[in-house]
Amino acid sequence: VTLDFALALIESMRRRSLPVEGDVFSMLTQVARLCEPLPSLTRLHVPAASTLHVVGDLHGQYWDFLQVLEMSGDPSPSNWYLFNGDLVDRGSFSVEVAIAVLALKLAAPDFVHVNRGNHESSRMNLMYGFQAEAKLKYSDRVFRAFGRAFNALPLAAVVNDAVFVVHGGLSARRSLRLAAIEALPRGKEPDDEADTLLLELLWSDPGELRGTAPSQRGCGVL
Repeated sequence: VTLDFALALIESMRRRSLPVEGDVFSMLTQVARLCEPLPSLTRLHVPAASTLHVVGDLHGQYWDFLQVLEMSGDPSPSNWYLFNGDLVDRGSFSVEVAIAVLALKLAAPDFVHVNRGNHESSRMNLMYGFQAEAKLKYSDRVFRAFGRAFNALPLAAVVNDAVFVVHGGLSARRSLRLAAIEALPRGKEPDDEADTLLLELLWSDPGELRGTAPSQRGCGVL
C-alpha cells in the first residue's frame, strides 16, 4: 500500500465507494502482521522540524477524519500522526474510518502510528455498533479480520522521551515503569481477571483530585 493509494482510497470513500472485500481483508491481514512484532509501547522520535498531530476518539465520524486531514495535511516525514484509539463504534462510518487510518498506517508506518483504544474490542463492537456495521457493509470474515488487526495495535506511545500518550490513563500501580508497558503481551481480547494493566491503559480516566479511585465504568481507575 503506497501513500498515493491510501489517499485515493480515502477520497473514494468520501464519495461513498467502499473498497472490495478481498482488498480490505488483505489490508487488515497486513496490518496485523505489521503490528504484531511491535512492542506494546511505541517510542517516537519526532524531528524538531516536524509536527506530530495526536488524534483521538474519531468514533466512526468519517467527515471529521477528513476535516482533520484537510486542516493538518497529509502524512509525510515532516507531518506525523498518532491516532490515539477509539476509531470505531457509535458513528455510522466506523468501517470507513478504520480502513482509512489503517491504510495510512500501512502506507507510512514510520510517521503514522495508531494506539489501541477501549473500543478496539469485539465486546464493545457488539454493543456499540461496529460489529453490525462491518457485517452489513462486508461480512463476519472481515469483522474478525478487523479484530485481529485491533488486537495487534500498540497500547501507548512516548514522544521524544517526554510525553506519554495512551487512550485511557495511568495505572493505579505507582511502581509501574515504561518497560512493563513495553513488554505487555497483547494480541487478544482483554480479560477482566487476568489483564488488569491492559484494562487500566485502555479504560482509566484522568480526574481533578490527586490519587486514584475505582472507576464507575467498571474497568480502570480514576
